[in-house]
Amino acid sequence: MWIFRRISMLLAVFFITALSAMASSPLAGWWRGEVAMLPLVIHIEQDTSGAFTGALYSPAQTDRDIPFDRVEVRGDSLSLRVSAIGFRYDGVLDAGKIRGRMIQGVELPLTFTPATQDDATLYRPQTPRPPYLYDVSEVGFDNDSLHFAATLTVPWTGCFGAVVLVSGSGAQNRDEEMLGHKPFAVIADMLTRMGWAVLRYDDRGVGGSSAGSTDDTTLDFATDAMAALRFLRSDKRFAGKPVGMLGHSEGGLIAVINAAEHPDSLDFIITLAGPAVKGSDLMVMQNRLVASVSGVELPDDEVSSIEKTFAAIDSITDTAELRAALDTLLHDGPSKARSIDVMTSPWYTAFVRTDPVPYLRRVRCPMLALNGTWDAQVDAGQNLGSVRDNVPSAEVVALDGLNHMFQEAPSRAGSMNYGGITQTISPVVLDRIGDFLTGVVKKRNAR
Repeated sequence: MWIFRRISMLLAVFFITALSAMASSPLAGWWRGEVAMLPLVIHIEQDTSGAFTGALYSPAQTDRDIPFDRVEVRGDSLSLRVSAIGFRYDGVLDAGKIRGRMIQGVELPLTFTPATQDDATLYRPQTPRPPYLYDVSEVGFDNDSLHFAATLTVPWTGCFGAVVLVSGSGAQNRDEEMLGHKPFAVIADMLTRMGWAVLRYDDRGVGGSSAGSTDDTTLDFATDAMAALRFLRSDKRFAGKPVGMLGHSEGGLIAVINAAEHPDSLDFIITLAGPAVKGSDLMVMQNRLVASVSGVELPDDEVSSIEKTFAAIDSITDTAELRAALDTLLHDGPSKARSIDVMTSPWYTAFVRTDPVPYLRRVRCPMLALNGTWDAQVDAGQNLGSVRDNVPSAEVVALDGLNHMFQEAPSRAGSMNYGGITQTISPVVLDRIGDFLTGVVKKRNAR
């Protein structure tokens, strides 16, 4: 009996030890950290065999998880890898926090604290969700050989008029989606509930729209916006009602170009941070402002170098000659060749050389121009000043504390952290747009 009890005791000790070895690691669970003002969330799972898996989340940028290639736990030490994005993290559990360093191009300190699954959720409260209180149709229109996929929203009980939304630079979808934000979806929802039909479309090569050419410039994109406007004009529901364009950033410039080139087609335009000075001047200011927001004041010689760079792009029309000039002007580095490729591309050179002033002077329809005072990409003072000087009849408004995406930023230093700001677009902007369009209708009815 004693021998049996002794064996039973040894077996019990063995099972307790085995169970202890497979006990859940304190590193398993949800953890939240922050790097460069962007939240990062990790989820570590441990299966019954003791093996670890997990995923990385960047809730300010996407609602998708990024599975780790490797999750290695040794006692209180944690190592994580995602080879596809060059991400590496090594940390140690200390006093309830994982303290370590992240490497992704650069090495940065990163501390994780306990979190929940909610911390990994992309929170965009302004994004409209069904059921919608208006009709939503998937439509399409053509611009010569190119076909564009679009969404048309129409009020249930008639409408005051119709608006085309024109996105900013870069290939964007119909919602102008960026970092989980869908500003055009928000604007379309607000305007349609106000009584306006809204057409928003995928840019060339995005979603259901045809791909364009590598030679495409702002003027080519302006023809797409006009094709969208003609589509609205062909709809009998909007006959005799005001039809116009609302453009953000480069889209604002496109609205101005079309108002000047097609004065009988547009009844109004709205520009949100629309460029109103020559591209070369805008880009010099942009470089200075972005550096300033990042906490860097550029020395005079650096500013001079930037000015010479954009002067070269503005004046040298031969591509080979321009590449040689930029090779001399730009700092050596791993991205220099790529920068030269971008800066000599048809779109970039055309944008830098475009002067909106001649177009602005020909705008005759009602115009609303909005800019945020914390916009580091299209400076409010520089560009709204040009609108005031060249379109005396325009309604021009600088909105305090708003960034390029028209979000209410917590500080100027954090104003470019677009994904880290929960708000998609300030209600102040939506109210201004609504008031302007109400005025368009009143003036039209008063004729």
